[in-house]
Amino acid sequence: MEVLGAMINEKYYGFIIEKLQGKLVGWKANLLSFAGRLVLTQSVISTIPNYYMQCVALPLKILQNVDKTSQNFLWGSLDCKRKLHMVGWKKIIKPKNEGGLGLQSAKEKNIALRTRSFRTRPSLCSVTWASMKKGASVFNKGIKWLPGRESGLSLWFNKWHKKGPLRSLIEGPLNHGEDHMLLRDISGFNGWKWESISFVFPKSLALEIKAAPLPLSANGEDQINWATSTSGDFVLKEAYNLARDDDSGVDLPCDLDWVWKVPTIPKIKCFIWQCCHLSIPTRSMLNARGMNLPNHCPLCNEGVESIIHLLRDCPLAKDFWNSLQPPMAFDNVLFSFGIWTLWLHRNSVIFRDKPPQTNLKTETISKATEFAFLGLDGKYHTHQATIRVKWIAPLVNWYKVNSDGSSLCNPGLVGGEGLIRNDKAAELWALRDGIRLCIALNLQAVEKSINGNEIIMADYKEGLQRIPHIKIQHCYREANKCADALARRGTLLPQDFVLFLEPPSDVSLLLSLDVVGTLYDRSISLAAPLF
Repeated sequence: MEVLGAMINEKYYGFIIEKLQGKLVGWKANLLSFAGRLVLTQSVISTIPNYYMQCVALPLKILQNVDKTSQNFLWGSLDCKRKLHMVGWKKIIKPKNEGGLGLQSAKEKNIALRTRSFRTRPSLCSVTWASMKKGASVFNKGIKWLPGRESGLSLWFNKWHKKGPLRSLIEGPLNHGEDHMLLRDISGFNGWKWESISFVFPKSLALEIKAAPLPLSANGEDQINWATSTSGDFVLKEAYNLARDDDSGVDLPCDLDWVWKVPTIPKIKCFIWQCCHLSIPTRSMLNARGMNLPNHCPLCNEGVESIIHLLRDCPLAKDFWNSLQPPMAFDNVLFSFGIWTLWLHRNSVIFRDKPPQTNLKTETISKATEFAFLGLDGKYHTHQATIRVKWIAPLVNWYKVNSDGSSLCNPGLVGGEGLIRNDKAAELWALRDGIRLCIALNLQAVEKSINGNEIIMADYKEGLQRIPHIKIQHCYREANKCADALARRGTLLPQDFVLFLEPPSDVSLLLSLDVVGTLYDRSISLAAPLF
């Protein structure tokens, strides 16, 4: 793509809008459902400008036109025929769990895409680099250092903790020489060397520092990672969330993420989403928006046609819901198709002059049953079953490490514990410490039962290579009671690392029960056929 050295204006990038509009010409927006237009907006319209957005800070007018084009297509508006935009754009571009549709604003997306290229710096005097620098604030908020084993990171000034550099989290001056301390100066396998610092951290901050995983054995240099990604790689969605302005002043309903998990077809999910925003074009809503229409219900000619009246309180709706009794095996599916049938029936009465029908049950059950068999493959509901589990001893001459993690509330204090036993007798963090302890005890054959973090996994994998024979398997918590009890005890201990050569008294009884093979009940979920 050619980049001008002169001032960039909207005329130069007008071809982007032309591309968007050219794509829309071949689509019959009025023949697509709202859900269909939403998919096309997400997958096609919003992606066309991406190539240019990652290189250049596009003019604001171009970005606004991109949003306007997406918005018009989503609601089926054409130049010759405008349609109501039932939900505002500021609500639509919110994430789904915040009540929006998950579409992205062009302005914030432009910033997020430039952030991805920020680490690879071209000539510092180029227009491209000048544009990318506008993503620096998001880049700095999003990155975090991943310490290596012999880390050269500053304890105070490098961002190795998720909350930012430690110096920004404390007030007051540092003693002479403390500002040169490195992260490795106060961290180690046995915990943090708090005595190396001349003052005491606030308790809450000290606990958060202790919760930050640091490498103990795995080699590697300090690396810059994307803080909110489990893999450490750049994630555009996370960069966009950092770039977007949360202080939009838009009051949204409660968490609407559940809407998109309802077992039904996409267009009904979109209908439910509009209901939650009180944006279905009922007569009362259209009156509120300035349209002079009679507001009585067209089905019963009695109450005011609101969403709650149409779908619940209308006599026709009441008779309809009562006819579906008793509850059926696929009520969740049936309910969504029920409200959709009522809405379609209401539209037929108004726009096709059809008389109100009282027998909508057959149509609803037919559609819901078809979806249940074809869309859900005949399975949806689950039922609980009980199985018997117990601790299983390792093979002869093998040792077994059971580990577990425990938390007091969420968020709250966390403890991770490991328990080593031979054939006669927080999760990844406890797993790593257990493997290191096996190495220290020179155990040659280890079976690991577990009920991530990149640093923890690096140490864990490095430890595995030093044990000749090892097996890893999952076990239920009921078969891991000893490690579970130790993990809960760990949340109450002041020390960072404690080694018990003899089991605590409260664990001894559980050990005895494991030895005799005590069985415990475990409840599990199994898929059940709908019919």
